[in-house]
Amino acid sequence: MDEKDWLLLRALRDTRNITKAADVLNTSQPGLSKRLRLIEERFGTSIALRNKSGIEFTPAGEYLVEYAAEMLDRLRAAHEHINDMGTEIKGTLRIGASNYCISFILPDILSAFKKEHPQVEFLVTSAWSSDVVKIVGSGEVHVGFIRNDSALPPERILLCTERTYICSTRTIDLESLPDEPQIAYKSDPLVAAGLNMWWVENYKRPPKIAMVVDRVGSSVEMVRNGLGWAFLSEKMANQMEGIQKYEIKHPDGQPYARHTWAVPNQDAKHLGMVASFLDFIAKRVFK
Repeated sequence: MDEKDWLLLRALRDTRNITKAADVLNTSQPGLSKRLRLIEERFGTSIALRNKSGIEFTPAGEYLVEYAAEMLDRLRAAHEHINDMGTEIKGTLRIGASNYCISFILPDILSAFKKEHPQVEFLVTSAWSSDVVKIVGSGEVHVGFIRNDSALPPERILLCTERTYICSTRTIDLESLPDEPQIAYKSDPLVAAGLNMWWVENYKRPPKIAMVVDRVGSSVEMVRNGLGWAFLSEKMANQMEGIQKYEIKHPDGQPYARHTWAVPNQDAKHLGMVASFLDFIAKRVFK
């Protein structure tokens, strides 16, 4: 098998569907099916069985999928190490980050780094902070950006610390807040748990949730248009004009602060491109 076969098997693994895999590989469904048959003929066994929901791999197929993933990882590593042998910083920097970091933290960092190293490209994967830590550890990405103080790797870089605010276009009256519509958003479970803890420390009844949006950025727009209040970070609150905000605090008076961290993969951090990136963000504060 060659790289095209490995990519085909990976696409089938990810989609479990011939048509979707063909779309991923930018090829035709008949062309993909033909190549799959050639792989099966080469090994003299069936690799994938069609069913109503898509395809299911046979035991031989599962083995070849794992083999293909391993070979693609080795090929990627070879490219990275060859690039690292030169004196110029270049290549594709693989980054994992939470949706918040992608929207509000990464643009400034990547733009500034790109100006210094124009031959570096970026491949960014979005995930919950807890999952970002996992894909950093597995080597799927070079560097992760997270907003989670739990189970932090020993090596990390603190990028910024932000306070948390209740934001609204209306005057914020804490006593009547449970009666006001809240714009909730899907967030990392640990973040949601922390905000829920603040609520139960201050109120005996649940908030009046008017809507739940997929991304925190969407909640900003809902608040901006007067549809309710939301818990927002310091960075988001400062970017909004004409709103009221109230900083939430712990019972001991300490601010409810969120930290943004950069965490490197331990093997990749020695690559010139990754080392330059880590040095770049360690010497700069992006607020």
